Amino acid sequence: MAKLRFKIQGVEFEYVGDDYEIERFIHRLLTRGLPMSPTQTLLPESKSVPTTTQPVYIPSSDEQIDLETPPDSEIADYIMSKQNYAHEIFEVQDHYFGKTFPSRGNTRRIYQRTAEQLRRVRQKIAETQNGTWKSILGAGRRKRWKFIPATEG
Repeated sequence: MAKLRFKIQGVEFEYVGDDYEIERFIHRLLTRGLPMSPTQTLLPESKSVPTTTQPVYIPSSDEQIDLETPPDSEIADYIMSKQNYAHEIFEVQDHYFGKTFPSRGNTRRIYQRTAEQLRRVRQKIAETQNGTWKSILGAGRRKRWKFIPATEG
C-alpha cells in the first residue's frame, strides 16, 4: 500500500491504495485535464495516513469533449512505423490528442470513435500487407495489437 499527496487548484488531497490503484487514479485525473502538482512522493503504508473528505472535481456528462480525428491514412502510417505494427488505443490517443480517453464517462464517445477507426485501419493494413492481427493483454490489462504476416508456402 502507498499514498499519494497532490494539489488541485490549491487544495491538497491524499489518496491511499496499491500501486495499480494509484496508477489508475492518476490516469483518471490526468485524462480529465486537471492541473495537478505533487506535494510528496509515494510512501509505505507504515506511515499514518490521514483521510480527506474534500471532493475532487469531475466533469459532468453534459460537458462535450469533441476532438478532430486524424485521417485513416495518417494513423496507418503511424502504426506501420512501429515494430510489428504493435499498438494499443491509449498509445494512439496520446500520440494524436496529447492525452488518453477512458472507455467510461464523458470520454466514452472519443474512445469508441478511436477504437472504430483503429479497427478500420487494422483491417486495411491486414488486406494490403497480407496478414492478420493478434491481440495480447499488455501492461495495465490493456489490449495490445500485433501484426502477424502471412507465411508463404
